[in-house]
Amino acid sequence: MRVVVTGASGAVGRRLCEDLELAGHEVTRLGRRADEALRVLGTTYDVDDLRAHLGGVDAVAHLAWRRTPSPRLSDFYPSLTATENLLDACTAEGVARLVGASSISVYSGEPSWSEQTVPRPTTAYGLSKLAGESLLSLAASSSLSTMSLRLGHVFTHDEVNQYAVNVFIDRASAGQPIVVTGDSARRRDMVYAADVSRAFQLALTNRSGPSVLNIGSGSPVSMGDLAEAAAAAFGGRSTVTRDDTFGDGTGSTSMDISAAAESLGYRPEHDITTAMADIARRRSSRA
Repeated sequence: MRVVVTGASGAVGRRLCEDLELAGHEVTRLGRRADEALRVLGTTYDVDDLRAHLGGVDAVAHLAWRRTPSPRLSDFYPSLTATENLLDACTAEGVARLVGASSISVYSGEPSWSEQTVPRPTTAYGLSKLAGESLLSLAASSSLSTMSLRLGHVFTHDEVNQYAVNVFIDRASAGQPIVVTGDSARRRDMVYAADVSRAFQLALTNRSGPSVLNIGSGSPVSMGDLAEAAAAAFGGRSTVTRDDTFGDGTGSTSMDISAAAESLGYRPEHDITTAMADIARRRSSRA
């Protein structure tokens, strides 16, 4: 199968491209900026430029999206425009399948989220993702099938930011003390990038099913447990302490992933212990 991956330099994109190629698929990696080391080709995300990459392509994984904490929806317009252009290009070039990355940011309030939960985004990012889902649904036709995957909190071995899970991994890798601040018992659905990659592979090759599916681990974990798993994976050299002083009072949440299991046969293969062990192995191999 010939596959185009947009946002190929991102955390999920890198893992998905690697896994698709290992499975024997031919992959074209696209991004806003060319990256020779990652074999990413630069694109303007204009229709004509996208069409030049889509001839003879069977499926597209659309992961490209602006990441910013901006409260203004207008800051996400370029991502929505790029999505419209991609859908137009796919239709023009006869691409049969497009699967896009959405987010649990479309939800709010309820302690448990299923695809039947009414989306109520509380951020511009979440609202933009919900609009992206609608664009995919509107573009679906007899020739182009679309699906949006609402991803849980994704973590991987090489993402560079100050999200708590990445701080835990970095400090555990260096054998430094880990302090879990806030409500360390609050639980979230943390899904390993390898499982997200698997979900995309299943969705790209299966044109049936609903237009939207939740993709997570199905087993929410606490930040305290996540820190302990990171420390253990790197040899237990890091101490873990908890400081609940700055808890914000919000409760635990979870995702229902039963629809993805039924529609795609999606079943996560990693809990936080096996995911952190894989992260430690990957970090060791690149040292």
